[in-house]
Amino acid sequence: MTRSVKLIFTAFLLCVSLAAVSVQAEPFETIVNNGSSQNRLDIAILGDGYTAAELQKYKNDVQNLIQGHFGQQPYLEYQRYFNVHRIDVASAQSGADHPERSSFVDTAFDSTYNCSNIQRLICANLTKVFNVLANTLGPTQRDLVFVIVNDSEYGGSGGSIAVASTNAAAVDLILHEGGHSFGLLADEYGGPPPPSCNSSFEPSAANATKETERARIKWNHWIDPSTTLPTTTSSPGVPGAYQGAQYCDTGLYRPTFNSKMRGLNQPFEQINNEQLVKRMYNVVSPLDSRFPESGSLTVSRGQNQNFTVSTPSPFTHNLSVTWFVDGVQQATGPAFSFDSNNFSAGSHTVSATISDTTPFVRNDPNQLLHESTSWSVNVVSASPVQLDAASYSKSETDLQVNLLVTRSGDTSGAFSVGYATSDTAGASPCNVTNAAASSRCDYLTTVGTLQFAAGETSKSIAVPIINDSYTENSESFSFTLSNPIGATLGSPASATITITDNDTSTGTNPIDSSAFFVRQHYLDFLNREPDASGLEFWTGEIDNCTPKPQCTELKRINVSAAFFLAVEFQETGFLAYRFYRASYGNLAGAPVPVEFLEFLADTQQIGKGVVVGAVNWEAKLESNTIAFSQDFVTRSRFVVAYPTTRTPTEFVNGLFATAGFTPSAPERNAAINEFSGATNTSDAAARGRALRRVAENVILIQFEKNRAFVLAQYFGYLRRNPYDAPEPTLDFAGYNFWLNKLNQFGGNYINAEMVKAFITSSEYRQRFGP
Repeated sequence: MTRSVKLIFTAFLLCVSLAAVSVQAEPFETIVNNGSSQNRLDIAILGDGYTAAELQKYKNDVQNLIQGHFGQQPYLEYQRYFNVHRIDVASAQSGADHPERSSFVDTAFDSTYNCSNIQRLICANLTKVFNVLANTLGPTQRDLVFVIVNDSEYGGSGGSIAVASTNAAAVDLILHEGGHSFGLLADEYGGPPPPSCNSSFEPSAANATKETERARIKWNHWIDPSTTLPTTTSSPGVPGAYQGAQYCDTGLYRPTFNSKMRGLNQPFEQINNEQLVKRMYNVVSPLDSRFPESGSLTVSRGQNQNFTVSTPSPFTHNLSVTWFVDGVQQATGPAFSFDSNNFSAGSHTVSATISDTTPFVRNDPNQLLHESTSWSVNVVSASPVQLDAASYSKSETDLQVNLLVTRSGDTSGAFSVGYATSDTAGASPCNVTNAAASSRCDYLTTVGTLQFAAGETSKSIAVPIINDSYTENSESFSFTLSNPIGATLGSPASATITITDNDTSTGTNPIDSSAFFVRQHYLDFLNREPDASGLEFWTGEIDNCTPKPQCTELKRINVSAAFFLAVEFQETGFLAYRFYRASYGNLAGAPVPVEFLEFLADTQQIGKGVVVGAVNWEAKLESNTIAFSQDFVTRSRFVVAYPTTRTPTEFVNGLFATAGFTPSAPERNAAINEFSGATNTSDAAARGRALRRVAENVILIQFEKNRAFVLAQYFGYLRRNPYDAPEPTLDFAGYNFWLNKLNQFGGNYINAEMVKAFITSSEYRQRFGP
């Protein structure tokens, strides 16, 4: 079907605003936010005749208007399909013009009663209204425009905008006029004025007809067979054909005895409700978003491909979603898992049909309340993935070992495979010679997932090596592939990596070298080799200070702390820390939320390929963070803690409660609104975005900064948990000591001597030499 992108009225606003004199944008607030304006109906509200001192009254009047508007069906049921923006325009004087009594005031939009000599008709200066709209809101944020006039006398008007005074009947008047401008409904009363009766042709409006033959009446599907035509009953809510409509006392017929389009304090009734709902769906698609976005996918045999759709959500019912593969129904609900083992090799079509089965609509010939979306899925044989060798040997001076992961066979499908380093060194000191390489001393723990796009046949992984000064035998560690998705493990799937020693005798500790010191900070805190400019800058910070030797120690402390404070660590390591804190609180019986190995894996996942200062590094970081957020909320631990059956409000409130702080109302609502009005939290992307909002809240950042700083000392410098050996008490006594000291000095790590203590500690220094 062809669905209107936005109401035609929006285009009209653009034309007018381009011809108008440019003005400054006015302050505005989005007071109802139910999702992206690209797939919502947006109401823009402006006030006229409110002085700056009366803007609070204006805000209260708007709130009352909106509550009344969405208290009326069908807007009540479909309130989540709307956004509302309040524009705060101050007038020089209060009220409106009353020419009939020679009373004139200076207002923003020149609103005046007695327009066209009809006392109740209020006209506003449309050029001024449209100009403010165009300069304040985007084109998709002004589908319906209401102007509230600060005058208690009854009055208003319709047309391209709806105008109403603050009279007690303002809500009914706005609803009636909106029935014209938005619903394209006719007045259901007879007699001029407005324009004189014309019953010579069939009206275009959905609620007026000249027909009395049952089959030819456009709302026949609402008329009971026993209802006589023309209809003369005065019983409310009985569809039929009632004499008098669209300014004609005779010759034209309306659907019910009375309705909002005929008189105040009435419901819209069935035929008008149906038209209004269809007009909503003329703009709002039943489909908000889908995953995957790509319409063409290749899936390897043995791989499951998840599909999801999100929909707008009426107030008391959900839209139905039915899933098909090659036209055969498979499942219902917002998500479907395509199991490639259940389908033959070759091309298949996965489709989802979304429908609103509301009782408000009985006749939908244009299928406005339905939407279908589909994907082409090609099932191919799973290809094996393996390392290019079962063993590698590198000297300490090589500084890294590069491993090649390859796949063979049918490479037309995308797939992923996990990888991780491991060793048997345990907590052995770094000067122990036992042929086992240690992640604390000899290489950087490297863990993650490789993503292969269709057609990719190989990827390289670099594992950094540490060139210590100990004399030692050759030492080995392992590298293993695991958890292939869309592929199978080939041979070899693991490799032994041997580091050969380059020292003939134990030398001086290399950590005293500025270049070594800086490189090690890149490895320990940012999980990557230094970029050339970064290495040069930080090394120069230490080596070029004066006067020496007094300045060197302080420079080493400041350079070291800078790696925790750097954007790259704050947005990778510290962010991963806050995800755990917001999701689970602290570990049982511990003052920290995360352990070293899980922290390391997630930090590397967020930071993979990110080099701050490189071209497009922000986009790479954002892409990584989005992927990590969605992965994090689909892990079994998170799903158990936050079942998808929870409502968005329950989900978000649970996160803030776990994080341990109370957000502002807009912050809470922003997180809830990530679900676009859904009644559950099955949308993984929305769960990830909501969790990210909590984790990135400035209150949580401030509250956890010192805690994370201390924990980062253990993770970065000592490469262990605070309670691991060789911690003397095997608990958090040391961590608590440093946290209390850092808090005592207001976060000043220099005065607290915390960084200095760690980088001069024997445990840190002995990672690299005597």
